[in-house]
This record gives sequence, structure tokens and C-alpha cells, in this order.
Amino acid sequence: MGSDDPKQLFKVLGCEGKGSFGSVFKASNLQTAEVVAIKVLTVLPGEQEDMKSVLTEINFLRTCNHPNVVRFSGCYYTGNE
Repeated sequence: MGSDDPKQLFKVLGCEGKGSFGSVFKASNLQTAEVVAIKVLTVLPGEQEDMKSVLTEINFLRTCNHPNVVRFSGCYYTGNE
């Protein structure tokens, strides 16, 4: 598809849960048909401490390699939602 827009890459199948930082959705990768989990986070302007926490989580997940931990495959920043 050649798009970096996650809305063009994934089809949301349903909401799996909500937390303090955002929501987790079950989705299908439109290129591979793989079922994935997507965590959608909202960081409001001026909440830089929240953004630091998000980046820390992303960096941690990128290093995880365990069968009981969801595999990290990428992230997107849209800046407008």
C-alpha cells in the first residue's frame, strides 16, 4: 500500500480495553491479514511527561523477546488526533 497512515494499513476489529494512557484495539494488517493489537495513545499539548513515558514504553517493548509478551512491530505518530 505504501502508506505510513495506520488507518490505511490496519482494519480495526474491535476494542479490547481502555487504560489511563489510551485504548487497545484488535486489528487486522491489511497487507498480511495478521491479527495484531494496536495501542492508541493520546498525548495532549503540554503533557511532555506523558510523552516521555510513552517513549520509554516503546523502547522497552522493542527489546522484549519472550513468548508471553506481545511482540512490538512498529509505531506511528499522527500528531492530529
